[in-house]
Amino acid sequence: MTYEIWYIPRIHDEVLCWKFETEHEAQLAMSELENKRPKAFPHHYIWNTVTKRKVEYEKPFDEYGWWGS
Repeated sequence: MTYEIWYIPRIHDEVLCWKFETEHEAQLAMSELENKRPKAFPHHYIWNTVTKRKVEYEKPFDEYGWWGS
């Protein structure tokens, strides 16, 4: 399977940013994007190229679990 992260700019068409072999790699890239570029993060999404559907971003747990967040 192939997963892609797309960016939705304000004016132009959507732009492909990255391609990944697994969903886990794409989820990790999204969490890194959320940490490094919090303003740009809401304008990105994960796309599954096989099913042609968006994949829901799942925020990862920190070292304390979900209750420590």
